[in-house]
Amino acid sequence: MDPAQRDGLACRVLVVDDDAEFAAALAAALCLEPGMQVHVAIGVDDGACAAGGADVVLVDVRMPGGGGPELARRVSGLERRVAVVAMSGTADPAARAAMSAAGAVGFLDKTDPIEAVCAGIWSAYRARSAPLAEQP
Repeated sequence: MDPAQRDGLACRVLVVDDDAEFAAALAAALCLEPGMQVHVAIGVDDGACAAGGADVVLVDVRMPGGGGPELARRVSGLERRVAVVAMSGTADPAARAAMSAAGAVGFLDKTDPIEAVCAGIWSAYRARSAPLAEQP
């Protein structure tokens, strides 16, 4: 359990993937984490529409419509701070660099244990919640 959850805070997570079954399974696992409210969007356009209601967007790197980098750029244009964490099934350095350049604050592997995924989400949530002066 993350300290933010102990303080009664909830982290709104949006899982965005073009694989509906993977997104639903990941969301179901994340819903078991105390303090996480999880929603799913399928694809870049649906993700962009729903991102404004999230604290953290967990996004697949490779999707039609520009993939994770395109969604990260759209999210960075929102008025409220929303953290983007990338997920990929491959350890492609170019994909990691593209996501970082687009504003992602974290990068996870789709095969990471759920505990590591939760830790990455909480880390992004804390970074998003910090005052700008404390941002890295």
